[in-house]
Amino acid sequence: MVVTNPAFVREGHVSLVAQDVRKPAPGNAATGAFQGYQETGRTDVAAAVLEPVVEVQYYGVVSPEAAAAAGANIYADRFGSMYVERGA
Repeated sequence: MVVTNPAFVREGHVSLVAQDVRKPAPGNAATGAFQGYQETGRTDVAAAVLEPVVEVQYYGVVSPEAAAAAGANIYADRFGSMYVERGA
């Protein structure tokens, strides 16, 4: 995986985290602050940092072949936007 921010890379690897956006994580009892979504899986993959010359809106890029090797399902919506889901 090519990562655009070195903060995400630890010892040459990055974690791809799957979350179920239908299931919010338990909130902070003291503040009621939103804590994200429940994690459903995690896959560690080798990563290299490449800080782009131009600003990009992604944390990293992974090829369809690498995503498939990690067990992810890849599909495009009717507008051509790519989505990745954790495989079974």
